Amino acid sequence: KGPGEYISLWDFAIDEDREHLILYTDIPYRLFTYTLNGKSLLKEETRDGLFRDIGYQDNQLLSYERGMGGQPAGKDKMFGLYNMETKETQYFMDMDEKDKAYVSRGLVYPAPHIIKSKNMNIFVSLQYTETIYALEAGKVVPKYYIDFGDGKTPDNMDPFRKDKFYYVTDNNYGFAISHFRENKRYATFNFWANMITIYDKALKKAKSYSLFINKKGDQIPFYKYFAHDGADNKIISIYPAYEFKSQMKVYKKDLKIWEELPEYLKKMYNEV
Repeated sequence: KGPGEYISLWDFAIDEDREHLILYTDIPYRLFTYTLNGKSLLKEETRDGLFRDIGYQDNQLLSYERGMGGQPAGKDKMFGLYNMETKETQYFMDMDEKDKAYVSRGLVYPAPHIIKSKNMNIFVSLQYTETIYALEAGKVVPKYYIDFGDGKTPDNMDPFRKDKFYYVTDNNYGFAISHFRENKRYATFNFWANMITIYDKALKKAKSYSLFINKKGDQIPFYKYFAHDGADNKIISIYPAYEFKSQMKVYKKDLKIWEELPEYLKKMYNEV
């Protein structure tokens, strides 16, 4: 908490062409650009906390503005597109009453909104709507609609009801869409935080999963983040540090399992 120190990282993006890492910090609010080797290239101030979640494409940052754009043109707009060279921002998508209801009370679920699929579009999911947005030709446009059929969440569901999660899960409604990704063969997304849907574009079929079991019969556990990687057809599950440590202790009890673990996992494990 001394001079030049930062309390938290809000989000980050990667410029794969230039091999740059872009960090968005808060308290204070700044954008930092580094090489992937850690060399500092640029630091610039941002509007204090007025945008959340960023995605990078063609030297532009897509941000989720929540109707709080720092310029008059950004009032009641959902997204902003910041040109890192000209320092100008364009705004897109008028917020409707449903958007405002969820945003005004902080009811947007704390999951990433903006995800870039490798070599494809940046996609945006807003959890409370079945519409998936994409950044195309410098504009944010509706791209896909997730059709849950009879499991569609009723449009008149009260966004302020306290038992919202139990209401949608008990009724098997599709809700809280996040982490939408796409590659040439598949489109995937999460809902309910712990379900993943995989849509096969060739077969035009979708299936949802709550867990995966490998060839040995071992379950791949879900902790906090569970997604298709959008590029190499692998499923990713990220552990919080304490869960990772606990699981590694379980593995160490069985010498055979421990020996079969990849070396990079063993190196990450820290008894302390």
